[in-house]
Amino acid sequence: MQYGMEIVSFCLFLSSCSCLLFPLGSNPEIGRILTWLFGIAIRAVIRNTGCNHDGHSAGLTAPSKEAQAELMRSTYAQAQLDPSETRFFESHGTGTNVGDPIEAGAISEMFTPYRSAEEPLHVGALKSNIGHSEGNSGIASFIKGVLCVEKGIIPANAWFEEKNPQILDEWHLHFPTTAMTWPRTTSGVRRISINSFGVSGTNAHVILDDALHFLKQHNYVAPHRTVEVPRLPSRKSAPASSY
Repeated sequence: MQYGMEIVSFCLFLSSCSCLLFPLGSNPEIGRILTWLFGIAIRAVIRNTGCNHDGHSAGLTAPSKEAQAELMRSTYAQAQLDPSETRFFESHGTGTNVGDPIEAGAISEMFTPYRSAEEPLHVGALKSNIGHSEGNSGIASFIKGVLCVEKGIIPANAWFEEKNPQILDEWHLHFPTTAMTWPRTTSGVRRISINSFGVSGTNAHVILDDALHFLKQHNYVAPHRTVEVPRLPSRKSAPASSY
């Protein structure tokens, strides 16, 4: 069976039924997403957003590490947020041999100074779970981010077996293959960074905090849905204390 559109021949989508995260090989796939309403309770807090463009690069499929890293730095600096409190990163995750090491390198430039082998930055990409949702990929990652900080659970990356060798161990990036509870932070906040890129070179970044700790830190009272003590649904999942 063939899957959708002329763009298949451009190697953005392949005819397999899976999408791998930061793999040794590469194969994004088409997926679908349904958005859902947030309701009246606060489910997460958007601390800041940012957007820029790669400008001139080596080619359409070769993004700019410098532009991605600068976007993260400026988005955190503008909101005066501490990057050390970010323990989970929802990556764009192109699934290509060129794009993945570039994004991972940009993430490393921003976060490696705050991380260690014992306390790495956990990295995920929703494409490995639901496939490539094209124009919906950004909002899909945003919804995942909201659910992660709300539930206090970092989900597994499906199909992950071996990271791209260009992604170095000393970058202290960890790609979970089992679900885990949120690692402890100094303030208790659950903070996530979210990347989403456009094929034309546009980069977007969003920083989310969980509602409970944001409300506590600012002495606000409001309805929220943050799970204060996260619990894994299965004992087979890895506890946060492993990292």
